[in-house]
Amino acid sequence: MALFNFALKPIDQCACPLDSVGRKRLAWFWLTDSWYYIDCGGVKLFEQRQTGCYLDYYFVRFLEDFFEILPAIAAPLPSDIFSLIDTSAKRQALFSQQADWYAQIDDPTDQQESMYDNIGTLLWANKLDTGFLRYRADCRFYRLGDTMRIMYDFRDTNAYGMPPWSAGCGQYDISWRDFMGEVEDLLVRFFHDMDQQVQDAGELLMNDDTYSDETFNDRTREAGRDHLVTENDQRKADFWGILNDVTHGNVTSPDWGAIRSGVDALKSFRDGSGTP
Repeated sequence: MALFNFALKPIDQCACPLDSVGRKRLAWFWLTDSWYYIDCGGVKLFEQRQTGCYLDYYFVRFLEDFFEILPAIAAPLPSDIFSLIDTSAKRQALFSQQADWYAQIDDPTDQQESMYDNIGTLLWANKLDTGFLRYRADCRFYRLGDTMRIMYDFRDTNAYGMPPWSAGCGQYDISWRDFMGEVEDLLVRFFHDMDQQVQDAGELLMNDDTYSDETFNDRTREAGRDHLVTENDQRKADFWGILNDVTHGNVTSPDWGAIRSGVDALKSFRDGSGTP
């Protein structure tokens, strides 16, 4: 079973907005409408508990958010740094300390702003953005030497007091090499499917009057079809470019020393032995 799993919807099932005369507008983003989940050793992140269905959304949103943090999660965390954030409770405590400290500062200096940003990097740089979802879906990726650890916390309740997700709280380890292989395989599969999706959409634009270009026909149907192909090629180049940079080590590690100093300063402030 693959780590990253998705299924593009047929175009007639994609959630696309309508133009002024009720025709479905086709754009590359909307053509990525999918069901998707992450398989952490049999625990399926983003699987709905009651229905068994997977997350129903535009898959490119996941790709954009994941590839945005990929350079950050490629940097191995020193063990002492990871020990500061290796549980939800520790991360929440550090976040509260950061907020309490910063609230005491009326006019922060550049050094204090830098300290705030460094702590923020530790807290958030490895977290997948899931803020668009209704329910809690905390998913973080930490490289620990040659191991990628996926830490997740999907514990929440819906309006009926029931957990919305099948996943709870836990972690899943995979070797860094295998993880990167999964990321590469994801791009291969996604763009294989999107090449066909774009081709099918282009044919609909040319031959089916129930579909229109995203620009409300301000350009010809041929131009709309060609734009889909161009954007698909550009997206492909962008995602592969990020992966190639990470594969070849073209990433910048955080300043671990500055992060250690910031955490120590927060502890001193909390204990009353330091000043804001």
